[in-house]
Amino acid sequence: EIVHNQAELKSLLNQPMWAGHDYIVQEYVASDSDFVTHMVCRNGKTKWHCTYQLFINPPGGIQQPGNTVLRSPIIISEDVLERLNRFLLPLKYNGPVNFDYKIDHTGAVKVMEINPRLGGSLMVPENIDDLEAALRCIIKNAVTPAARLRNIARRLRRKAGSLKRRVLAGLAKNN
Repeated sequence: EIVHNQAELKSLLNQPMWAGHDYIVQEYVASDSDFVTHMVCRNGKTKWHCTYQLFINPPGGIQQPGNTVLRSPIIISEDVLERLNRFLLPLKYNGPVNFDYKIDHTGAVKVMEINPRLGGSLMVPENIDDLEAALRCIIKNAVTPAARLRNIARRLRRKAGSLKRRVLAGLAKNN
């Protein structure tokens, strides 16, 4: 819902659907379209991505079921991709993720949602090639339990080797 002032917000929150429930108020960003960028990440770094521009009808509205009239694949700028990556790199995120966002009149990226899953726009028949590419990337970059165990074993062997060298150096020093 779009509200324009405190009175409208208060009225909306008194309606049965909203009364007594938690809510989040987001900034309204005037735009005739939304963007969704689907990504597959490994350790917070993007391994694959694709973006769709979603045109909203009526223009200036907010995305809701039934009012997105066209999904068009686009290529986003490296700057926009870098802004999205800033969310994931500190988390060393692994797996699929999608960002829903708008770009305002100044060019600023306004993220509305981050979902740690494959997004709905990949599930429509016309985007099956992108879905296939995402799934291939997920499989290629998956960290399997066996690989995780091998990494842990490798780290333990390094630590054990380091500890053994220190103990031997300490013994040699004392003799």
